[in-house]
Amino acid sequence: MAKFQAIPQVLAQDTALIATLQAPSLAAQDRLSQRLAVLAEDLGAAALYVMQADGETVAASNWRQPDSFVGHDYRFRPYYRDALAFGEAAHFALGTVSREPGLYLSKRVDGPGGPLGVVVLKVGFQDLEAAWARSGVPQFVTDARQVVLLGYPQDWRYRVMRVLPAAQLAQVRESLQFGEAPLSPLPLDPPLPDGIEYPALIVRLTTAAAGLDRGTLLLQVSQAVPRMAGWRLHLLRPVSVPLRQAAWMAQALVLLALVLSAAAVWGLIRWRRRAARSQAARQALEAQVASRTRALRDSHARLQAEMDEHRRTESRLHEMQDELVQANRLSLLGQVAAGVAHEVNQPLGAIRTYADNTAEFLRRGQLDRVQSNLASIIRLTERIDGITQELRAFSRKRATHVQAVSLDDVLAGALMLIGPRLGRQGVVLQDLRAGPSPWVRADAMRLEQVFVNLLHNALEALDLQGVVVRAFDRAQAALDYLTPDFAGVLVTDVRMGDMDGLTLFRHVRRLDADIPVILITGHGDIEMAVGAMREGAYDFLSKPYPPERLLAAIRHGVAQRRLVLENRQLRARAVPPDATSMLMGNAPAIMQIRDLLRQVAQADVDVLVQGETGSGKEVVAQVLHQLSHRRPAPFTAINCGALPEAVIESELFGHEAGAFTGAQKRRIGRIEHTDGGTLFLDEIESMSPAMQVRLLRVLETRQVTPLGTNEQRPVDVRVVAASKADLAAPALQSPFRQDLYYRLNVVTVRIPPLRERREDIPLLFTHFAARAAARFGCVAPSADADVWRRLMRHDWPGNVRELAHAADRFVLGVPLLSADAAPGLDDMTGSLPDRMDRYEAALIRDTLLEQGGDIKGTLAALGLPRKTLYDKLRRYGIDRQAYVRSCAAEAQPSGEHLDGSVAAS
Repeated sequence: MAKFQAIPQVLAQDTALIATLQAPSLAAQDRLSQRLAVLAEDLGAAALYVMQADGETVAASNWRQPDSFVGHDYRFRPYYRDALAFGEAAHFALGTVSREPGLYLSKRVDGPGGPLGVVVLKVGFQDLEAAWARSGVPQFVTDARQVVLLGYPQDWRYRVMRVLPAAQLAQVRESLQFGEAPLSPLPLDPPLPDGIEYPALIVRLTTAAAGLDRGTLLLQVSQAVPRMAGWRLHLLRPVSVPLRQAAWMAQALVLLALVLSAAAVWGLIRWRRRAARSQAARQALEAQVASRTRALRDSHARLQAEMDEHRRTESRLHEMQDELVQANRLSLLGQVAAGVAHEVNQPLGAIRTYADNTAEFLRRGQLDRVQSNLASIIRLTERIDGITQELRAFSRKRATHVQAVSLDDVLAGALMLIGPRLGRQGVVLQDLRAGPSPWVRADAMRLEQVFVNLLHNALEALDLQGVVVRAFDRAQAALDYLTPDFAGVLVTDVRMGDMDGLTLFRHVRRLDADIPVILITGHGDIEMAVGAMREGAYDFLSKPYPPERLLAAIRHGVAQRRLVLENRQLRARAVPPDATSMLMGNAPAIMQIRDLLRQVAQADVDVLVQGETGSGKEVVAQVLHQLSHRRPAPFTAINCGALPEAVIESELFGHEAGAFTGAQKRRIGRIEHTDGGTLFLDEIESMSPAMQVRLLRVLETRQVTPLGTNEQRPVDVRVVAASKADLAAPALQSPFRQDLYYRLNVVTVRIPPLRERREDIPLLFTHFAARAAARFGCVAPSADADVWRRLMRHDWPGNVRELAHAADRFVLGVPLLSADAAPGLDDMTGSLPDRMDRYEAALIRDTLLEQGGDIKGTLAALGLPRKTLYDKLRRYGIDRQAYVRSCAAEAQPSGEHLDGSVAAS
């Protein structure tokens, strides 16, 4: 055991191991694992591994095996906790990975700042147990709690010599030292005593074991295991046969007694021979341990010699570095020579001027002016002397002299040396010191060189070959600087103080998703890079990286940003000056809708649009989008009734690859795609109750969760929902959720059907006819009085869409309206009062059309009093002004447009 106990002691002082724990890297861990593997093979150890102070294994001798310890956390192991607490520990237990028992010898690895980790050596006893099994004699080792740790037969392992008290048994099980072992007593009667020292005993096997039958009598002896506190080795020799023989021969009086005595003596001699052989084997094992210990001692001496040589090499390296620093200082001296000459020339010129003036003042007898000039000359010479003294001190190589120095003086010297380069690069150095800087104990010249090097590195970082750089010391400051019109690229480190780079990147995405963001990190991995690129990062660079790659990424990002901004400007120019002109009509209801859209366009509120089929609900949504600040972002229209139930969830929310059968790759949902824009949900009343719940969640949190992931992604969308039915009415076939209705019903826009704004029919029909003529490449025919009469009499159940199709048929020369689609004089359905009302309303419309909307002519033609005619106009919803406009439209040439804007249904 001494051989194995020495291994952790030696490794805990190994410099390479300590360096790996202080600065862990994959390469250093692999090299350490290779060394541990070679050492474990030479020693015959089961495992040899190193853990960090947090319990994670960083190197192991079995690092290339499937059951490698690398990456496992063993902080729960007693040998880890005891080693950290007391410096070293020994613990016997089952392996959590290999499930093989062994003795764990651990040693704490200390560093300058405290414990760095723990070195652990696992000793296996498989060979020893195999040797015991070949002997055929039961023998085993117990610990201080009388638990069998190893031995023969193997099924006696983790059993106890006698029943343990309940409290002690619970304590052993909670330690997980022996896994799920039952900790049952050994099959010996009587049980072995728990005392440390006790004489040899005769016990009986209660069950067959080790090739011995039940009831076999055994002679039990034990002794302490050296160097292992509380461990004892127990040996059981079968004596049943001699005892039975002695009992049988005792019946033959003296002869039998003599035979029994001889047998006992013979058995004792045989046992002693076996003990002698065991002792010889033990001595041979100890000799091997001593040999291995000498080999380890020699190896330690060689390692110590290598460490001494390494220290000497480091000392030489430091000397060379000092010489290199001195050479750099002399090089910088040449760079500042021109500046120093300028500094000296200025006071020299001033001295000459003062001297000339002094001579003149002396000639005039102005002695006070002479004294003033002489004092100025003295101050200028002192300044020149200070500059020359500083240069001589700067160029002189001297030993390190640590003393109290002022940081202000050191910074002033560094700025004097670096000043010419600051001027060449046009860099302005901001001094944010509120008062005098503190004093520190350091070598003034060395500290000055440190500041010079830092300033050089900062200037090199800002020198990007013509790229204008604006640096920020805080992420929030950069975020405050950015705007949606920012025409550059954001370059940020991942690890920062107030806000990490990934969080800053997500804030920038919410501000403007098209701003290129380049992330830089020295601690990144593939998973982080893939995640950032998937979220929309422009590039991801890992330190160290060539400056050319960063410069290329910046230039490409600037070019892409320029294209995005140019595209936005072109799209903005293409929008009509007044987007409300898309919603055509002069009816009071339409004018009110246009005013309402202008009022709510810039407010980020959801809007509910209600109207019959074909009345122009999507046009209202497009006008609202064009009037808002979301105009450059996407406008996405979704017909909820046209999407199958099986795909609507994936269409709206998106999915990850493998989320369901057939999901080959990741898909961004319509909602996430519309981030920053307007989402138009048509026929929302046809949405299933389950989808209504998910949509309500999105509206409340402004976050979407794609299928196949738990990640919630923020979205910024305005939702415009449209319905041809009253969502609050209880008569809907599929009841609409009231909470979703009230969430959408912030602003409600109700579009009147075309039959309620007949005054807009001539304007819309003329526009649609002109558009159809341009599309079909022909000339629109003129509309006569019969066409206008039929248009004004029709109820238009299909609203604006039906009117547009009628205009297409009119231009193509096909029948304008089918006979069954024009209810009026020939409609003979319904009750007699209904038919009479339709006849009367149609007759009044025809008369108004013939009279051009003139009330006097209509009264004369119908023979009605004025009050009766007005009552009937109100009853049938007839607008006289519409017929005045229709006559004006009839007189206008058909090839001209009343409004040049586009109308859409």
